[in-house]
Amino acid sequence: MVFDLNIYMIATVNKWSKYSQPYGQTSAATGCTIHCMYTDLIGESLLQTVPQRELETLAAIPRVLLADDQAEMLEVINLVLSNEFRIVGTVDDGMTAIESAMSLRPDALVLDISMPEVNGIEVAYCLKRLGSQARVIFLTVHADPEFVEAALSAGAFGYVLKTSLVTDLVPAIWAAMQEKIFVSPSIQLH
Repeated sequence: MVFDLNIYMIATVNKWSKYSQPYGQTSAATGCTIHCMYTDLIGESLLQTVPQRELETLAAIPRVLLADDQAEMLEVINLVLSNEFRIVGTVDDGMTAIESAMSLRPDALVLDISMPEVNGIEVAYCLKRLGSQARVIFLTVHADPEFVEAALSAGAFGYVLKTSLVTDLVPAIWAAMQEKIFVSPSIQLH
């Protein structure tokens, strides 16, 4: 039998962290509930409550959205991050990055600067104006200090050079989760 797994979560601050429409009730003791709904091929459903330890594990793993216009780069980023983070989606242009960030509500957005439709800096400004809580980490080829300053002014928590992807991106995301700024050490700022 083939099953489709959908996870729904209610956060302790009554803010939905949604993958889809939430389902279930909040525990009075913990303030959190997580349910897995298994739907078989003929549409029948079974509901199973996930144990608290699994809830804590799922809640502790940051959800990351990836945005880059190069499919090969998205694959590399996904490979680098997938052992430590939950990748919730990949997009290849700025407009889709905005739409996906608002609908998926990731904890972090790894964003390229040079993208079609809307560039990464404008995406960051737009998300900031829209009230997105996603922490933006730029992953780019641009090493000029002016780009770093523009990214940080747009609200970014991280600025990583693609040449330092393997060594710098994971620490940059963890720093952003702690609301700390990370800039690749190889960048010479003024």
